[in-house]
Amino acid sequence: MAALTQGASVQSVSEEMGTLTDNMENIRSISGMVESNAASAQENAAISASLGECAQSLMDTVAQFKLKQS
Repeated sequence: MAALTQGASVQSVSEEMGTLTDNMENIRSISGMVESNAASAQENAAISASLGECAQSLMDTVAQFKLKQS
């Protein structure tokens, strides 16, 4: 009976180790996705700032022109 219980315990521990290994792999995968999303967010913020500067420059250029009224 003790051998049966010990075998069940070893199997249980082995299953738990497999589950923990799977969980660690999933956490690493999620961490990679978070890092990628953070990098994309920073890139998008820089692009947005650049676009804002271009829009302001265009508005300044257009403001130099005056339309003739007919």
